[in-house]
Amino acid sequence: MNADILKSGQSCVAVEVDSSLSPLLPFKVEVVMQPSVVNPAVIQVRQDLNVDTLRTNAIYNLPNNRDIVLTPIISGTLPDGSSGNVPAGVFVVNTGGPQTGGAGAPVANADGTYYAESGGVATGPCASRVTLRQLNPPALTSPDEFLQGLSFQSSNITEFETSNPAVAAAIEAGAADYYPQADPRDLRASLNLFKQQNRFGQPLAANQLEEEAQYANSGDLGFGRDMHCRRNVASDGAFDYACCVTNFGQPPLFLPDQEDANNTADPTKADATVAMEFSRVENPPGDPNEFPENDRAVKFYVYNTSQPDSTDRILKADLDGHGDRPVPQLCMVCHGGDLASVAADPLNPTGPKAGAFADRTDIISMQSNFLPFDLHRFNFPVTNSKAAQQAAFKTLNLEIVKGVSQATTTGDAIVEVIDTSFYHGGSATQLEDEVIAGWDPANVNSNEHKLYRDVVARSCWTCHVAQPFSAPTFNTSADFDARISSVQDKVCTRNIMPHAQRTNDIFWQSLNPNMAVFLELYGQTLPGWASAGAAQCGLFYQPGTTAVSQFQSQVLPVLQTKCGSCHGSAGLANFGVNQDAATVYNELWNASPNPPNAASRYIVPNNPGASILWERISTGGPGIRMPQNGPPYLDTTDADSDGVNDQQEILDWINAGAPGP
Repeated sequence: MNADILKSGQSCVAVEVDSSLSPLLPFKVEVVMQPSVVNPAVIQVRQDLNVDTLRTNAIYNLPNNRDIVLTPIISGTLPDGSSGNVPAGVFVVNTGGPQTGGAGAPVANADGTYYAESGGVATGPCASRVTLRQLNPPALTSPDEFLQGLSFQSSNITEFETSNPAVAAAIEAGAADYYPQADPRDLRASLNLFKQQNRFGQPLAANQLEEEAQYANSGDLGFGRDMHCRRNVASDGAFDYACCVTNFGQPPLFLPDQEDANNTADPTKADATVAMEFSRVENPPGDPNEFPENDRAVKFYVYNTSQPDSTDRILKADLDGHGDRPVPQLCMVCHGGDLASVAADPLNPTGPKAGAFADRTDIISMQSNFLPFDLHRFNFPVTNSKAAQQAAFKTLNLEIVKGVSQATTTGDAIVEVIDTSFYHGGSATQLEDEVIAGWDPANVNSNEHKLYRDVVARSCWTCHVAQPFSAPTFNTSADFDARISSVQDKVCTRNIMPHAQRTNDIFWQSLNPNMAVFLELYGQTLPGWASAGAAQCGLFYQPGTTAVSQFQSQVLPVLQTKCGSCHGSAGLANFGVNQDAATVYNELWNASPNPPNAASRYIVPNNPGASILWERISTGGPGIRMPQNGPPYLDTTDADSDGVNDQQEILDWINAGAPGP
């Protein structure tokens, strides 16, 4: 593959295949590289490297000592459970030193390889080699890092139930404290009461609306979801918003997402129902003043779908198979918000906070958000297609999600995504590849544009846009670039971001481009990106080597072994071979033939017929042939023991332009 980046003093990389992938030959390899001479400011994403042999594959015209990333493409199972193309691994490869043997495509070694080495030193023509093999996505050393939160703990209750039951009980008690604060009058104590309180199924009055949709949220949790949302006019004249979504196929089932989406039409296959409400928080029962103020907050409730009249609201849930976590912290991991806003000591308002949900003020100050419905991350029921639901999702986004976000103090980034990305220009259908203002939306070829469209909007945006944990929204490339060291640490080194199992799987198993790969090449353009191999966004890192030049590794040993007894120093000819490589090369290049021959020289690059050195060791007659009066060099001599006869190595060197050491 011609990388077309550097044409003079360029490097090449030999690409080989081990036994784990050899049965799958041939296959394509996605290659991501720094900008080329054709597009000098654009990271290249190419899928035109066709690997069809175990050893005779190479990428050439590469810059020296720069990382490229290779992702073998094979058939497999996608994170959503469907079949398709997946990466066999992510290989970060340093190109090493310059290619030997001249410009253009490298000439393979006699054994068909493009890389050989002696004592750990590359002997050419390529200074770097990578062996593609089957690699698994990174596994967390502590899987409960997912969905745990950053500035607060959404602790793994299942883990504590074994190691410390008292802690597990305390975490559940905190969840039990939450519901009385969020719903002090028990108006939402059961699923049916929640629906009644929010008028689901009742006739619509002016400015009210009710909408539903069915899908599988394949981009973050991988459940089927039967979503119902309602907007009502409250007694203070403002809007209340509520949604309840029934899940299908959550752990431990792990069904393919398409099956989960189809199952949304079958209530008998339902799991828990999660409900959210943006409304005021009532005073305790008996207080004649139902609402002490008109401030609204997002509140979370989880119900047993099969028992809609049960008042035993669920205190914990397992969303990823790694263990139960408490409500509402588990919801806030992605929906955003803060905990424990009340100071433990009223006289020290900036000091430590009281326990979460110790006061109704904690509910008001959480400031969580509803999240946008992002259609490119969904699977849809076969009986209710994406196209058939476009209008419903537009209503949900513009009238429900945006309405809540405009009423909170933390929803600006969500409003921007919905208005300028999803439905830019009043589009009737969601625009799934649009880019927000801070990421160079007008230039589809810029690295910033492509990073947002192909990485941030696919695997980071959903949670960051809600500003959880006081984290960045990444609504500008400058914000992202300024935090690149933290991004590399969390994503590439510790692998705890993206912060959900499904999203993390998508990040590492994506193609065109592989998200980890594009982040790697983008990060390399920024000063905060660590260059150490272990820190890179890859499953394998191959450092490059500095190749010994073709002259030094192949030609000089022949001259010194076969010619040194007579031509060790200048005398019989105007050059001496028993000297350092640079001196020998310069003397060969500049010496006048002996006897003088104005028509030729010892070495004429790319022209062995005009090179006296080649004539003397191949076809020269008696008295001229070298070694003196001996036969031409044939396959019987191999001074450097690399399997290629000496005569051929000198011929290849001249034909490659006779490059120096």
